[in-house]
Amino acid sequence: MSGLLINIFTNFLGTPRKTNSSKGQVAYDCPMCSSEKGITGGDGKGNLEINYEYGIFNCWACGQRNNMKGRLPYLINRFGNKDLLKEYFLLRPETEYSEKEIKLISSLPKEFKPFTKPTNSLIYKQGIDYLHRRNIDNKLIERYNIGYIEEGTYEKRIIIPSYGSNGEVNFFSNRSIETKTGYAISWPKYKNPEADKNVIIFNEKLISWNSTIYLVEGAFDHIVVPNSIPLLGKTLSPYLMFMLYNYAKSNIVIFIDGDAYKDALEIYRELNIGKLQGKIKMINTQGDYDASSINQEFGKNGLLKVLRSAKRLNEQELWKNTIGKPLNNRIYIKK
Repeated sequence: MSGLLINIFTNFLGTPRKTNSSKGQVAYDCPMCSSEKGITGGDGKGNLEINYEYGIFNCWACGQRNNMKGRLPYLINRFGNKDLLKEYFLLRPETEYSEKEIKLISSLPKEFKPFTKPTNSLIYKQGIDYLHRRNIDNKLIERYNIGYIEEGTYEKRIIIPSYGSNGEVNFFSNRSIETKTGYAISWPKYKNPEADKNVIIFNEKLISWNSTIYLVEGAFDHIVVPNSIPLLGKTLSPYLMFMLYNYAKSNIVIFIDGDAYKDALEIYRELNIGKLQGKIKMINTQGDYDASSINQEFGKNGLLKVLRSAKRLNEQELWKNTIGKPLNNRIYIKK
């Protein structure tokens, strides 16, 4: 099976430079690197590495600059053809995503309006009031291009866009606007787009891979924590694991809901390997506090205090939690 998969890539990338069947990896000359150098037939560097077991690829020379990284269907669609893509879907390992799950978006809904352009609309007024009550100020609204939608599929919702490394839209999160009485004016509360969140990094264009990276749960947590990546859930996708392992140069701090510390521990164990070992930290808060609720209730200074509480776990602490004994290092928040 691996030989058949490699043949697909060889069809449009040329001769493999190296293979490692035990890891499911094969390397080729990167077509974008070759193009930049004005070379036909490959530059001989073999910088484009494919892992067909996980369904991901990365060019070690121009992955960031030319968006030469991500899921394999994107690579095949970009440099191959539809027949090869169809063949890939038939042959790829069961560990990969099913064809129907690989959906991407490239634009925001046409009804999207940014909050940076005030109007007399009731939805605008309710939305901006809701954001301010959550302690999300105008600077954050502008920085993350937060907007709203009045009608359509995502009517009466706040929209938080996500942009890839080249500034292209790759996802958006949304939430129903809530009134002062706590009444959500549309339902369900969250209604994410039909796109695969596991093949993108939310707001990758804003990430500094050389600085401490915070892993948070949702988009509202993300916008109040600098240099953060929202998991959009409580688990680590293979693609995010791949990117963190290969690009993160400093510490990685796990900061998800206080009532989900077992999920945080699992992420800790996944990341604390190889060259990342010793660089992983965790913030463990009281109850159901998360970054967004801490910012809302205690402000920036309260949030900063919690961010500074990040700590590494020793093997004994990890083992205690493995057998069901809770950590005794929760951060109790006081005004």
